[in-house]
Amino acid sequence: MLLTAMALGWISQQTPKPKYPDPQRSAWIVSWNPNCLKALKARRAKLSEILPGWLTVQPDGSVKYAYGVTPEFRAEVRKITAGKIRLLGMINNYGENGFEPTRITKMLATPASRKRHIDQLLQFIKVDKLDGLDLDYEAMKADDVDRYSAFVRELKAAMGKKHLSVTVHAKESDKVGWEAPNAHDWKALGAAADSVRIMAYDFHWDTSEPGAIAPNDWVERVVKYALTRVPREKLRLGVAGYGYDWSRKPALSLRIEDFNRREAVMDLMSGELMKDKVYFSGSQAMWAKHGIAKRYGIPGITIWYLGSDDPEFWNR
Repeated sequence: MLLTAMALGWISQQTPKPKYPDPQRSAWIVSWNPNCLKALKARRAKLSEILPGWLTVQPDGSVKYAYGVTPEFRAEVRKITAGKIRLLGMINNYGENGFEPTRITKMLATPASRKRHIDQLLQFIKVDKLDGLDLDYEAMKADDVDRYSAFVRELKAAMGKKHLSVTVHAKESDKVGWEAPNAHDWKALGAAADSVRIMAYDFHWDTSEPGAIAPNDWVERVVKYALTRVPREKLRLGVAGYGYDWSRKPALSLRIEDFNRREAVMDLMSGELMKDKVYFSGSQAMWAKHGIAKRYGIPGITIWYLGSDDPEFWNR
């Protein structure tokens, strides 16, 4: 039996693992940081798609353009992408108090309210010549899980060939202690949408104790769980391109220009740069997540967000 076990172990070591291609790179952008459009121009040759913050859900469940999404901003984004980069307008439920779940609850309440929302979204897709949408509905109530899945199915049916992306909170199991991830049924969303983007960051967040934003072992566990729920080809791994300064509470969110690399050391658990109570997900950390995505055959990564991230990531 010992020889058999040893032989089996040797065979498993010699069996070649699947070799997956490099994940494609995409990124969210925001209208309120002028660095986004500059970064988009500089890095467009390496991007397969962008997801600009385009729309927002109002308290009554209706849709309007997000802050700063002016006609000039929309025209510039279309000019830069020029039909060569897939353009998915991102819509969220962000309000004066952060992400507001009641906005989504109101929209999901009835088939009629969902249809009104879908009709509005279709109109924006048409007017702005979008290639599709990215739903970034965060901090939702867990009780809305089935209604949200139904909404995504109905929206995709109405969108036809346009691409529907759904962004979800990271989790490692069906039920977690925080309510919001439980509002996202990954299996149902993976069946309905064209892609599912996992926000694999904020393991430590602005009101937590200082620590890695995205430890590599945690990201890997999230990916393994995702592969049991969502078809591999539909998965996209969200990657942090920002930092936190926990010397104040809540922590201050940092862009690359806010971070002084001098005397920073690498956190071995995440690849992030750290010093004192500051962590920044720079190029090393981003490449570590790129490597995880490639190892598991995830076909794309999405950076939050272009213009905040470390330019060194784009040098190869």
